Amino acid sequence: MRRGRDIQPVVYSPNLDVDSEQKLRGIFENAIVPIIAIGMDGRLIEANPAFLKLLCYEPSDLPNLDIHDLSSPQDPNMFDRVVAGEIDSYMVEKHYRRKDGQVLDVIVSASALKDPQGRLHSVVVVIQDMTQFKALERNLIEEKQLFESLLRNLPVGVTYVREAKIAYTNPAFCRIFGYSESEILGRSPDILFGPENPVKFEKNFPRLLRSKTRTLHSEMEAHNKTRERLFIEALTTVGYIDGQDCLIGIVNDITARKQLEARYRLLFEAANDIILMIDPEDLKIFDANPKAIEVYGYSRRELLKMSVMDITLAAPTKNSISGKTISETAWPVGVYPRVQARKNGEQIPVEVSSALVDWQGKKAIISIIRDVTEQRRLQQQLMQADKLASLGSLVAGIAHEINNPNNFITFNIPILEDYWKEVFPILDKYAEKNSEWMLLGMTYPEFKTDVLKLLNNMEHGSDRINGIVSELRDFARIQRDEHRTPVDVHSMVNRVVTLTDKQVGKQVSSYQVEIASNLPEIIVNPARIEQMLINLILNAAQAADKKNSYVKLKVMQNLLKPNHILFEVEDNGCGIEEAVKSRIFDPFFTTKEGPEGTGLGLSISYGIVQDHGGQITVDSTPGIGTMVRVTLPVSRG
Repeated sequence: MRRGRDIQPVVYSPNLDVDSEQKLRGIFENAIVPIIAIGMDGRLIEANPAFLKLLCYEPSDLPNLDIHDLSSPQDPNMFDRVVAGEIDSYMVEKHYRRKDGQVLDVIVSASALKDPQGRLHSVVVVIQDMTQFKALERNLIEEKQLFESLLRNLPVGVTYVREAKIAYTNPAFCRIFGYSESEILGRSPDILFGPENPVKFEKNFPRLLRSKTRTLHSEMEAHNKTRERLFIEALTTVGYIDGQDCLIGIVNDITARKQLEARYRLLFEAANDIILMIDPEDLKIFDANPKAIEVYGYSRRELLKMSVMDITLAAPTKNSISGKTISETAWPVGVYPRVQARKNGEQIPVEVSSALVDWQGKKAIISIIRDVTEQRRLQQQLMQADKLASLGSLVAGIAHEINNPNNFITFNIPILEDYWKEVFPILDKYAEKNSEWMLLGMTYPEFKTDVLKLLNNMEHGSDRINGIVSELRDFARIQRDEHRTPVDVHSMVNRVVTLTDKQVGKQVSSYQVEIASNLPEIIVNPARIEQMLINLILNAAQAADKKNSYVKLKVMQNLLKPNHILFEVEDNGCGIEEAVKSRIFDPFFTTKEGPEGTGLGLSISYGIVQDHGGQITVDSTPGIGTMVRVTLPVSRG
């Protein structure tokens, strides 16, 4: 026992024997709860070890401790009321200050002690430390406030339904449906869905609580207070609140999304391109627009049982974005060409643009597929137009160099003939008088005949020039006819040489042509093959960079590939750098400067060769020269 002053112990009673007093004192000393005795002046008389431990005091501190100093000034002063005789006991929450200054939350239970005459001599106080409990209580309050704040500020609606009535809603829930909290609390959720609601909350509430599906995710049609239609996404689960089972619902307004989906669906249905929705796992088609049904020739039911690879020919290609080769069995994200097949087996070239998207809660590939058959046809027309453009410079040059001087000759020959008609009578009279007269080593009759012959030859030559120019113009205006016919290789190559001879002769020292004999006819579009050869020959001439530059054209049967004709165009020009060799057939790629380099010549030539079932290869060494080899089949079956 701790004694603050030399007074009679608090636990002393004249009615207790020594043994009982010792037991009582043992309880006091060993109690796990703090106990103190306070004198009438407020000073501590005794304190058990639990009190000293709680407030970090030593026994020697007791004489100086006053109950008023232990308590916070804001706490109710119940002790003085006991001393005043107003009350005999009290229980109150207080804040005790430890020796180190820390404040503890405690519950104090106090009782007045009186002597046999009924006079108050001290107060016994039992103290319960509530610090941890209060900290937990504060945490719970803070967490509750935080939770309530989150619920109030959530953008989605939250509610719970108890006994088939709405028992709670957050502000977002009220905003979604247009009700105030007071208008909706205590009412059935059925008011949000109308009589057509298949769930029937009020009728089926007990069954819903017992449902084996404890959590249900669904999209539903509802309406707000003004009966406007809404679409909501609802997540419903069974919960336990305030001792009762209930349904907890989280609601998101997806009306805008549904309207957007409807608009996109309209675009999906009306699109003039094929649109397929594809499962990325197995490439199965799970949705297809009407254009897909029209192009492929399958019914919608048939398409939805198929993989996209069932209508796609196996052919490795390159992704136009990444440049990487695509596996023939893959359907990747990106833009790339493919060849697909209709139900009747007809092949169609397509361009695919695929993207990975979120579609109704899962990943999907959306592929927009364009039938480029018509585009390919237009590209072929572009090739023909480029042929005319490539010949345009030749025709313009010939027109400038031949037509204008030839017109001068053509227009002046009749004038010159008129002059001679006036001169010949005079010369005739002179020759009659001078029979031995000689002109330029000829007799006069010989001279006169020769002059007339020269005039006639000049007129014939001028007409011939006009004919050649006319043929060039006719060639440039060849009909865009893709019809293929058997063609004599000699005649076709000779036309090409005639067309290129002048232009090539200006740029190289030697233009050599070798055509093997007994070449078979080939079935081609002659205008396109001529265009291809002209492009290759002019490219070779434009590469000339040496005094002894040359261009060689050789045509022969391909010994390595029977029934194929080999065309070789060789030059000893500047050659092609290794860094650009892989790009020479790319459209619009050119190393030429100025307007003469469109970058389409080799690309178009490549397309022509491929279209005829042939092959084109290029071997080049910078500074040495280039060899282009074109192999064409005799017939294209």
